[in-house]
Amino acid sequence: METLAKQAAGNWRKFDSFAWHDQPEDADNWAIVYTNNRDSRLVDQSNAKAVAEILAPFVESGDVVEEHHGHWAVGWVDGYSIRVYRAGEITEAFKTWLDIQERLEDYPLLDEDDHSRMEYESTIENLQNEGYDSDLYDAPDNWTGEVFTWLWNNGNTLENRDDQGGYATREQIHEAMEALGYRILHKVTWIDCGLETEYFDDEWDVIERCAELKRAGFYPKLTQENEGV
Repeated sequence: METLAKQAAGNWRKFDSFAWHDQPEDADNWAIVYTNNRDSRLVDQSNAKAVAEILAPFVESGDVVEEHHGHWAVGWVDGYSIRVYRAGEITEAFKTWLDIQERLEDYPLLDEDDHSRMEYESTIENLQNEGYDSDLYDAPDNWTGEVFTWLWNNGNTLENRDDQGGYATREQIHEAMEALGYRILHKVTWIDCGLETEYFDDEWDVIERCAELKRAGFYPKLTQENEGV
């Protein structure tokens, strides 16, 4: 611990093209560490949240200061300045930072539940961005969650390959929507000996059928509904 503390104290002086504004008077007793940046993916974002919770008491006491710095490559970086020494003794704040690093060496996630939640939310957002063909399907507002559940239950786990959530192709989304009954069906009804009803997938097919019925003397009524209704 003493070796790591000596290496960390004043580490910011070795940063290339770096300017630390509002540095403390005893800046050589402090270290600057970073947790995430503009381009960070879900693991780093989740860990950064967990670090913030762990270090919160030391931010309140003044031994840790939140830092937000500009960076030429990734726009910005977030982290902390941590007091390493006070009166020649290693601070509890720095010891806690070392504990965090030791945990990350054993396992890459500080809060697996939080990462799983973020992964799910990102997958839902990716489904929303991919979208679906509104000419073929009429889905409810919560369609992304329904489609995700159907795909998951049917062997399409939407693996998080790049730590930005899972992705589904338009074809996979349409497959799920077919199974969930979101397909738009064109319904033609008319009166013969009783109420007659026919369903069509294609709009042009139903137009031709209506024309046939009119030529036969019927007055068809055209509506649309979901297959599952």
